[in-house]
Amino acid sequence: MEHWYVIRSKPQKEQFLWEQLTLRNIKADLPQIHVRPVNPRAKKVKPFFPGYLFINVDFEKMGYTAFQSIPGSTGLIMFGGEAASIPDPVWLDIHQHLAELNTRRDITARNPKKGSPVWIREGPLCGYQAIFDMRLPDTERVRVLIRLVRDQQIRVELPAHQLEFAEYSYK
Repeated sequence: MEHWYVIRSKPQKEQFLWEQLTLRNIKADLPQIHVRPVNPRAKKVKPFFPGYLFINVDFEKMGYTAFQSIPGSTGLIMFGGEAASIPDPVWLDIHQHLAELNTRRDITARNPKKGSPVWIREGPLCGYQAIFDMRLPDTERVRVLIRLVRDQQIRVELPAHQLEFAEYSYK
C-alpha cells in the first residue's frame, strides 16, 4: 500500500532530487513557498521544508535501499528501522496551510511605505496601532514600531498577515 514518506536531500539539491525521483517514475512532492527576496535575481520560490522531499511509494514492492543511491539523496528518514511516514490528515493539513500561505493577500503585497500606520489584527498585540518600518528580507515577516509606554517606540517583528493598513495615524 502506498504512503507518503520523507526523504532527505543533499544541501540545496531539493529540485535536483525531485527531478531524479521523477525520472525514476517515483511520485515525489517538493512543497514550495513563494518568497519576496531582496535581490530581484534570487529565487522567488523556495522549499517549504529545506532539505526534505516527500515520496509516495509502496515499500512492499520497492525496498528502502533503492533510495540510498539516488543522486541528490542522503536517504530516507528512518525511525526504529522503519521509514517515517506521513499520515494522510497531516499531509492534507500541510498542503492546505501551504496553499493559504501562497495565496494570502497580506500587507506586504500592497508595498507599504516606511512610516505608514497599521493595525495589528492578530496575535498577542492584537488591537495595537503601529508604524510600518520594513519588510524583513526573504521572509513573510515585517518590523513595526509600537508606542507602549511614555511615547517610547519598541521594534517588533510580526508575520505580515497580522497587519492591516490603518485609516488614521498616531498623533
